[in-house]
Amino acid sequence: MAPPIFFLSVQHFHLEVQTSEWLVSQWPRSLGEIALEDRRMAADMLVTYGEWAAANALTFAAVGWSVLFLFRMLKRSGARDD
Repeated sequence: MAPPIFFLSVQHFHLEVQTSEWLVSQWPRSLGEIALEDRRMAADMLVTYGEWAAANALTFAAVGWSVLFLFRMLKRSGARDD
C-alpha cells in the first residue's frame, strides 16, 4: 500500500510539480538522448496516473474489505440461526 499512499500524499500536499522534477532528476544518465521535455511529460503522466490509480486502489481495497467483513458477519449470523 506504499505507492498509493505516496501518490495520495503528493496530491494532498499539491507536490505534483516537485515530484515530477524529482522523477526527472532520477532518470538514468545513459538515456540522456531523450529530450528533457519528453522526460518531463513522462514524469507528469506518471504522477497524474499514479494519483488516479492510488485513489482507485484504496477505494477498491476499502470496498473489498467491507464486502468481506459483511459477508463473514452474515455467514456467522446464518450459522447461529441454524
